[in-house]
Amino acid sequence: MPNSNLKLSIVVPVYRSAKILHLLTERIESIYGSDGSNVELILVDDRSPDDSWEIIEALSHKFEFVRGVQLSRNAGQHNAIMAGLSVSVGE
Repeated sequence: MPNSNLKLSIVVPVYRSAKILHLLTERIESIYGSDGSNVELILVDDRSPDDSWEIIEALSHKFEFVRGVQLSRNAGQHNAIMAGLSVSVGE
């Protein structure tokens, strides 16, 4: 369950980004920590043809602050951002 006292939600649309998701997550963890108390990282898979969704799932199991959203079809960057914002809980 997401922390309702979060200060920051970071929403990232994901398309053909499998190779960089680990690095992105590790850099955010190095800044904010991994306990999920200050930040949430919402990775929105815009039906990427690579294995981005599988990596998002693995990252969400490994890091408490990572949440994944998978769109039912490719909807474009702006719609992916809006989908992520709709589930965000940060201020």
